[in-house]
Amino acid sequence: MKKNILISFMTLIVSATAFAESGYIKNSAQMVLHYNVPVTLIGTVDMVRSRHPNPYFRGEKQPAILLDTPVTVKRDIDDETTVTERNVRLIQTMTGGNPKLHDLLLRNIGRKIKINCTDLFHEMTGHHSTKVLCLIKSISFEK
Repeated sequence: MKKNILISFMTLIVSATAFAESGYIKNSAQMVLHYNVPVTLIGTVDMVRSRHPNPYFRGEKQPAILLDTPVTVKRDIDDETTVTERNVRLIQTMTGGNPKLHDLLLRNIGRKIKINCTDLFHEMTGHHSTKVLCLIKSISFEK
C-alpha cells in the first residue's frame, strides 16, 4: 500500500514537472519562450557594446531590447546550438543587414517598443553580445 502511494506521488511530481517545462505555464512568474519560432517582445530600446575579440569591432554599438519582464528561453532539442537561458532581460536585436533600421533603433534608446521577431537564437559568434538574440521582422514604437 505504501509502495503504491509512493509510486503515485512520484508519478504526479514527474508529470507536473514535465508540464511546467513544456512552456504552457509560466515558470516562476516568468514567461517561457522558445528558440526558432516567431515571438513578440515588449520592452524599451537599449544598446549593448560589442564584446568582439577583434579590436576593430570591440565596443561597436548594437541595438537591443530591455524586456519589461524577464523571460526563460528554453532550448530546442532539435538544435544543438541552443541552451536554456533563465532570467533573460536584455536581448540583442539583429536588423538583418538593414542599416536604416539599425540607426533608427540606436536613435530611439529609451523608447517603449514592440518587436516581432522572426525567431530567437542563441549567441554563436563574437558579434553576439547577449546570450539570446532576436532577428527582427517588424517594430512599432509606443506613443
